[in-house]
Amino acid sequence: MDQHGFVANFESEVRKADGSTVWIAEFARVVRGINGEALYYEGTVIDITQRKLAEAAVKRSEEKFRRLVEMTNVVPWEANFATGCFTYVGPQAEKYLRYPIEEWLKPGFWEKHVHPEDRTWVEIVRSEAIDKRQSLECEYRMIRSDKQVVWTREIVSVLPDDDEPSKIAGFMLDVSYRKEAEESLRVSEERFRLLVNSVKDYSVFMLDPDGNVLTWNAGAERITGYTADEIIGKHL
Repeated sequence: MDQHGFVANFESEVRKADGSTVWIAEFARVVRGINGEALYYEGTVIDITQRKLAEAAVKRSEEKFRRLVEMTNVVPWEANFATGCFTYVGPQAEKYLRYPIEEWLKPGFWEKHVHPEDRTWVEIVRSEAIDKRQSLECEYRMIRSDKQVVWTREIVSVLPDDDEPSKIAGFMLDVSYRKEAEESLRVSEERFRLLVNSVKDYSVFMLDPDGNVLTWNAGAERITGYTADEIIGKHL
């Protein structure tokens, strides 16, 4: 008050006559005489207890949610909207890519550890979604500190602050096992297809529930005279 001549929105917790406490916001100023001397102070006090209780409840809820998320295998993160630099990552991040948290928070960490074959398209897709303030889900590869590849499913959202974007946030999930299973299934199906097509003494084919031909091997072609191109998709 003596230095600036006023105080605005000064918040404090005070005790009432009955011993209970309330939160108040004070607005006050110095009233001076013609020679600049302080004559008296005047101001107003507003009871902001309900607002402070609501803020505390929101904070507890956010902390509870964060602790819950940090107990999962999903990596939660937040980043600066303008630079894309991580400002927060959950403790799971250390196990995820085998780098300490402080490394994640350095500029350029994300770009540096996206797989080189995925980096260009992921940066483009991510940037376009962020520029349009749209949410995004995509899958790409990242490189761990031990050079192992981690297939990552990422969910990205822009978080507004007073209708203006302030930061981006999201989750990372390791889907490497699913990708490996999908690749194993693809290889298995390809081997089965090659094996079936190599059989020429037996007719081997597959139909859908409606009786339409899905596969037709060389043996079926030899026995029936219909080629695969002629019969696949037709009702048998």
